[in-house]
Amino acid sequence: MKKSMVLFLCIILLLASSCSMSKSYGSKETPAPIGTAVTFQSKTSDDEPYIFSMTMKEVTRDEEAAKKFELADDEEALFFTVEIELQEFEDKGSGGLLFSNMFFTYLDENFEKYENSELQLSELTLNEKLSAGDKITRTVVIDIPKDGQGYVTYLDRLHFKVSE
Repeated sequence: MKKSMVLFLCIILLLASSCSMSKSYGSKETPAPIGTAVTFQSKTSDDEPYIFSMTMKEVTRDEEAAKKFELADDEEALFFTVEIELQEFEDKGSGGLLFSNMFFTYLDENFEKYENSELQLSELTLNEKLSAGDKITRTVVIDIPKDGQGYVTYLDRLHFKVSE
């Protein structure tokens, strides 16, 4: 009885320590801070499983770009760098898993979707198919409300906090 009680307590402590050591970021409840890698796994519409990690970093706001893109006075251009690593993907003939700036959206502080125009510059566009093991770093630009402090999402599932 004493051995089983000690074993039970050891298992409880082990579970508690492993839960507190691994913090899960990227959800709506715990959006990832800038610079934090988030791992995501899912399946394509063709039922191809995949796992990738994404880190959002180097976030800047640019008023000159807002003028260049002819944004409304209450909008600004948000530039951010994303680092993406496709860790696992069993390609069944699709030619790779598509990553695109079109999959990014902005949510305001209340998680309401902002209808941005998905600004793109040809040299900044993210629109690539990756194979397992590929790693890329690209800059993306979207328009957001001026001084917006909300969230950038990818595929409406990964959430990154715009400000730290």
